[in-house]
Amino acid sequence: MPQEKIIWEAILFVSILLAILGGVIISFMFLYQRKKLEMLKMEEEKLNLQMKIQEQTLKHVASEIHDNFTPVLSVINLNLAGIIDSFSEHSIESIRETKIIVKQLMGEMKTLSITLNTDHIEKTGLFVSMEEYVGMLERSGVYKISCDRSGNFYRLSADIEINLFRMCQETLNNIIKHADAKCIEIDFVYNPDFFSILISDDGKGFDLNTVMNMPGKNKSTGLQNLYARAKMINAELKIKSSPKSGTSVGILIKL
Repeated sequence: MPQEKIIWEAILFVSILLAILGGVIISFMFLYQRKKLEMLKMEEEKLNLQMKIQEQTLKHVASEIHDNFTPVLSVINLNLAGIIDSFSEHSIESIRETKIIVKQLMGEMKTLSITLNTDHIEKTGLFVSMEEYVGMLERSGVYKISCDRSGNFYRLSADIEINLFRMCQETLNNIIKHADAKCIEIDFVYNPDFFSILISDDGKGFDLNTVMNMPGKNKSTGLQNLYARAKMINAELKIKSSPKSGTSVGILIKL
């Protein structure tokens, strides 16, 4: 009997020890999960703050362009007009061409200022703002761009439209920097159940997994920004690309 008692006491001791150990492990797992959730929440708050700072910065830059650069270009244009009579016919022709270039530059600066300004995007809406931005790119003569819409037009909330516009800007910027494309197609679909944007190009394409898994500084911040903004507005983002086959970026918002 004493030996049997010792065995039962040992079993009881081991059982209690295992129960305590299990409790400690569960507590650690709970604390780890809570800490992980807190870190994810902090990262999301940090991202939201970064986006807000970015919008404020863009708004400030737009204001600076409008208030400082445009008046300077206007003065240059006036000065060129005032000195035409003092030069030979050949020089006059050159000055006239320069005046045209300066006038075009003034128009482009105005468009750039407008598309950077959050207030303008809120006022005119996503589609009109995109038409203005696309027009600026098309006037460069480098790209053939179509910007179309289908369905019955409606407006989304200002926050969603601003983020969608920045996502379109980021996508077009990536095309300009990396794609070597000639043609770009942008399609807006206004459906009662969903809203979508599809941006496609005929560029050289890329391997998405390779680009997204690149280490450190080589990682694409442009693509990261797209996914981050999509998450902020509960949009589905699908990027399809492969080398030599162009790229398509689809954005879907369920209503």
